[in-house]
Amino acid sequence: MSPEASMIESINSLLEKNHLDEAVALCDVLLMDFPRNSHVLYLKGLGLRKKGDLAAAKTNLEFSLQFEPDNVDAQFALGNVLRVSGDTEAAVAAYKKLLQLAPKHEKAFFNLGLVHQMAGKTKEALAYYQQALEVNPGYAEALNNMGNVLKSLGNIQAAYESYSKAVTIKPSAQTYYNIALVLQMLKRHADAVEAYYCAIKHNPQYMEAWNGLGLAFHKLGKFSQAVEAFKRAILLNPENAQIYNNLGISYKQLKQLEPAIECFERCVEIDPDFSDALGSLIQNKLHACNWKNIDEIYARIERTILQGKAFVPFNILATPLSADIQKKCAVQYTAVNFPAAKPLTDSNTRYEHDKIRIGYFSADLHNHATAYLMADLFEQHDREDFEIHAFSFGPTINDEMGSRVRKAFDVFHEVGKKSDREIAQLVHQMEIDIAVDLKGYTRGARPGIFTYSPAPIQVSYLGYPSTLGAPYIHYLIADGVLIPEQSREHYTEKIAYMPDTYQVNAKRKVLPQDAASKTDHGLPEDAFVFCCFNNNYKITPDVFAIWLRLLQEIEHAVLWLFEANPSATLNLKSRAHAEGISPDRLIFAKKVPQEMHLARYHHADIVLDTFHYNAHTTTSDALWVGCPVLTCLGSAFPGRVAASILDAFGMPELITTSHDAYFNLAKQLALDTNRLKAIRQKVAAHKDTQPLFNIDRYTNHIEQLYLQMYQLHQKGLPPEHLYS
Repeated sequence: MSPEASMIESINSLLEKNHLDEAVALCDVLLMDFPRNSHVLYLKGLGLRKKGDLAAAKTNLEFSLQFEPDNVDAQFALGNVLRVSGDTEAAVAAYKKLLQLAPKHEKAFFNLGLVHQMAGKTKEALAYYQQALEVNPGYAEALNNMGNVLKSLGNIQAAYESYSKAVTIKPSAQTYYNIALVLQMLKRHADAVEAYYCAIKHNPQYMEAWNGLGLAFHKLGKFSQAVEAFKRAILLNPENAQIYNNLGISYKQLKQLEPAIECFERCVEIDPDFSDALGSLIQNKLHACNWKNIDEIYARIERTILQGKAFVPFNILATPLSADIQKKCAVQYTAVNFPAAKPLTDSNTRYEHDKIRIGYFSADLHNHATAYLMADLFEQHDREDFEIHAFSFGPTINDEMGSRVRKAFDVFHEVGKKSDREIAQLVHQMEIDIAVDLKGYTRGARPGIFTYSPAPIQVSYLGYPSTLGAPYIHYLIADGVLIPEQSREHYTEKIAYMPDTYQVNAKRKVLPQDAASKTDHGLPEDAFVFCCFNNNYKITPDVFAIWLRLLQEIEHAVLWLFEANPSATLNLKSRAHAEGISPDRLIFAKKVPQEMHLARYHHADIVLDTFHYNAHTTTSDALWVGCPVLTCLGSAFPGRVAASILDAFGMPELITTSHDAYFNLAKQLALDTNRLKAIRQKVAAHKDTQPLFNIDRYTNHIEQLYLQMYQLHQKGLPPEHLYS
């Protein structure tokens, strides 16, 4: 072997071992004697590319090709250097020149596909990968990349097939991971779990696969397994905010709120701009009644919203944040997550029907508070003037209320399996005049339906106590207590005012006196019972402090609360203990069927309302049974609902306007037996005489609002504030 050949062999060996400096230095030694040796120049170019010196690598490879224009390896290496440098046009030219030298060079086709894929030219990329596969049908990398392109084009099934072929030829963690991703897109979550495990078997340190496994388990409702998978992912990357967020969500599903809170805290510590995690943090802290640093979190959320970032509006309804902040929050959230799509109808769309077609949209047309409240209205609608449609996108549940409301509609559309656009198209096809959204941004909502403007008039009603901030929602049904005229600026919708209260109320069943005794419910027989069956997330430090003051000053009183989760129970009892009050004076009621729940109110002396997010259905429930409700008028819609209901019930004396007045009235009623007795007698008498439970009156007024909306639109006039 000649000294030159021996040195070249040494260079190759050094390059294989990644001893790059020595390899390049040895090339320079050889080039001093053989400056036109194209192979040495090629090897030096390879070494420089591996070192990251792309400009020098390019120069040496070009010199190599000057001396040996037909050098396929140097031409391929030059294309690779140009591609890595980001010089897409030159890289494409280099690979195409290579194909002139070697028409069946599969890697040239592959890299042309890669260059075009990186440039976003997916169809061209797909064609080059197909050419690579024509040369070599067993080219696993081309099959994998073709799967990536097909996935980006939305052809998920074809992507799955391409990945599956690749993995049978050359099993790899990456390809199994890609298979798992498309299986999840195909909603084959159990198969995705198996694919993630295959990826992890090939690479146990594959953080993304552990995270994906957690997501698949979460979709399957296997939250404990999801937690374990996310924990493994965090061990591999403890600074990944997204995984902490995922872990927190799974903990929440397990009702392990304290670990969930820790995860969301860590998430926003890593990524302060992670607004979704900040929303989950406040949501879980409120649900757990974990109020540590709560004021700091309120302030941080307000700053986030004022900075123009999207934030889930529902998560701040139970906070002291102002109506103005709530509006900004809704507008920004809607603009990012539910922007207006190409409309199916507009201000010029006018239908000529014998009857006005009303569409009600909900996920809760079964045994749920919405159906309990609205069943009578659905049945009472005047069928001479209105045709009533339901668009139910929740689960099909044939319980008592579900069966009842199905019969109440002229047409009941089961649309839960349809996409938002498909539902919107159906609404348009049915020529619905007025679309009434009963969900807003609450759980199970489908606001995306309304982005297409499937009906020429779109209304927010009952389910969401605030503005939606959406330009395509024209009206919000409210009343003068909820939204005084001077407060309209906090709402993007025009306000359609009901004369009494916005809250519709179906009459509940006539309940017998609860057969159970106080002691059966865990209540002392001789205790004065302050009651609040609101969900625990509505309880905030300010109102709880007042409740504890009442317990301090009224020794025979107890506080009867709804038990939503163990964390809230423990934290509320701990707060009471810290204030010197026996935790035993806080008694928690478990969730029971509707009739049993209503019957419990017979044992309560007075309901104490929460401040920022009032009792809504819970207020009218208590009044129906005959139990007084004491509220404090808030500044924003969710904190004014109980006052609206009490006003329509003819009990304004139970509406206070300051925290001190709230405390004083609660104390007076607890200590003045005769006064409380008179209040309770008035509550019992008003059930049949006041507007709150007068469904005939209510139906007439809401139909008058619908008629006004319709007439304005038919005249070509824009929406305006309306009064029934």
